[in-house]
Amino acid sequence: MKNIITIQNNPSLKGMAEVFPSVVFASPNGVSLTAEVVMPWIDRESGTDNRRFPFVLFIQGSGWTFPGVWYQLPQISALAAKGYVVASITHRNSLEGNPYPACLEDVKSAIEFFKAHAEEYAIDTEHIGMWGTSSGANLALIIAMTEDIDVKFVVSCFATTDMPELYLDDNLDINIRDAFIALSDGNVDENMTVLKKMSPYHLIKEGKIYPPMFISHGTKDMLIPYRQSEKFYKRLTSCTDTEAVMVAVKDAPHEGAFFSEELIGMIHKFIEEHI
Repeated sequence: MKNIITIQNNPSLKGMAEVFPSVVFASPNGVSLTAEVVMPWIDRESGTDNRRFPFVLFIQGSGWTFPGVWYQLPQISALAAKGYVVASITHRNSLEGNPYPACLEDVKSAIEFFKAHAEEYAIDTEHIGMWGTSSGANLALIIAMTEDIDVKFVVSCFATTDMPELYLDDNLDINIRDAFIALSDGNVDENMTVLKKMSPYHLIKEGKIYPPMFISHGTKDMLIPYRQSEKFYKRLTSCTDTEAVMVAVKDAPHEGAFFSEELIGMIHKFIEEHI
């Protein structure tokens, strides 16, 4: 007869996670905005599990259209097993008559919703961080740099940081150009007023200290050039005392092969050190 293997049970539910799909956090103009929430398992039945976990809000890049909330969910879900509540959110589509700041307001609404429902989702509201890719990273940086929200860190992956410079690039992707025009309510004025408001590079104030930032970009990104993150990082670290790290991903494109176990590990480590 083979030996029976006996192991210990897991009363703390350590390493376990649960999913709350399609949580509606706002409905501006009748448009339902949702979040895919992944969080550590807690003992809801006994009513005695009062643990609270750090919260990470994730914004998927979409060219300021409607984010695909599932795209990076497997990567961010790994954080839930480590003791974080994570949420991948949608926002309004700029190409459907929603100029800036509609998308930014939606991100703020998501933060306000989860603060208000902190008990339901076991969130420690004193420890909130943001992670975004592309246009999502652009919005995360704007929130951290301009809004009165206590953000502990920002992870920015291949963000657009200087929109006026990109708008003047003859090689700019037509879909991105259309989004810039839509964000500007159909007209990019001579001063590029909206594009400057949406440009983290132009938002940097000398001497101001911003939340710690993990900035990363692929060196062969043909959609949003590597220079966009590099110039932001150089100016940020030269005229402020903000803690920041810049990771260049060699020969990486926009999305796809940009991500790796090594990079995800670095991002997770940065979050653990700063949340």
